Amino acid sequence: MVEFKKQYSDEELTELFSWFGSNEYENQVDIGHGQNVFDVAKCVDSMILQIKNHPGNPTYSGMAHKLFVIREELINQGKVKSK
Repeated sequence: MVEFKKQYSDEELTELFSWFGSNEYENQVDIGHGQNVFDVAKCVDSMILQIKNHPGNPTYSGMAHKLFVIREELINQGKVKSK
């Protein structure tokens, strides 16, 4: 499981955003603890936009962590294929 950080570096976020932009994935994923994302593309786009609109703001670290979890679960559940 991805470890939560109070703040993610620009490099970490850039790599994460790039991953979502360069891969195709199913549009539903179970991220554990009874949480399901039913429109992954819309959710990811929304969270990335919010993080980009508030650069360096640690308030959005939870949102960044959720993106890392979504990516990890998409990979673990075999719901990713490269473009």
